[in-house]
Amino acid sequence: MKQKFLRLFFGGILAFSLNTFAAPPVSAATDTDGLSHSPFHTLPYVTLGIGARSGCVRPAKMVITKDAEWRRVWHVHTQGMINPPALPVVDFSRQVVLVLLNGKSLSPDTSLEVAQVVTGPQETLVYYYLNGDDSTQRTRLKAARATQPFHFAAIDKPTTPIRFVNALSATCSNCGKF
Repeated sequence: MKQKFLRLFFGGILAFSLNTFAAPPVSAATDTDGLSHSPFHTLPYVTLGIGARSGCVRPAKMVITKDAEWRRVWHVHTQGMINPPALPVVDFSRQVVLVLLNGKSLSPDTSLEVAQVVTGPQETLVYYYLNGDDSTQRTRLKAARATQPFHFAAIDKPTTPIRFVNALSATCSNCGKF
């Protein structure tokens, strides 16, 4: 429940901050049509896979642009699974795959997911949530139930470089830490 609240709370702040502070103000003279002319736009994404168990035990954040690379990552991800899911189809002429892997986490409460993808004139930002705590006494007791949180998502190919940002530790030059 707490994680869901944090996700909603910080997601709202993230959206507010991006809309309010990230873009330079638009003058009334150029905003006569009543539409937003911000240089930042939210990109939709499609989840290809998300969960707590993966054959990928090393942390990674990557962008996959080729089918062969996608097949290799998916093969490693599904190693050891009984009845592994089929490889999701991706049209790499139009799309890229965002890969978030937390690696082995000692806390069964750890989760990882894309929060929002925002593209701007200089870069495309992939905001993600990493929730969980690996540092408590409780963790040692639950270590037998370690997880490997992951999220695979497809987006339309952006024209700017992609950067991954932890949404819970993101900063904005005009608004401080949020």
